[in-house]
Amino acid sequence: MNRSDFYDELAHEVGISKAKSRKYCDALFDIMAAKIAEEERVYIFGLGTFTKKRCSSKRIGDIVNGGSIEIPPYTKIDFKPADSLIEVIKEIEED
Repeated sequence: MNRSDFYDELAHEVGISKAKSRKYCDALFDIMAAKIAEEERVYIFGLGTFTKKRCSSKRIGDIVNGGSIEIPPYTKIDFKPADSLIEVIKEIEED
């Protein structure tokens, strides 16, 4: 599912126009991104927790040249699913 599909699905599910769906989703995503960038934890009940995580530099093996490559420090978004989301997915997989 891409972003456009998500807008369509939300508009259909809630009974609003795709334009309103896009406006609400974009606002939600912008707020989440801003708060995560500010190093705030974003918790959405039933979905999970998004946090900003700094990863230190590391060396990995270079399979082409046989040496090693230095990976510089980087930042990533960490997501921990809520227990209720994990349960819903398990139930769907069991069916």
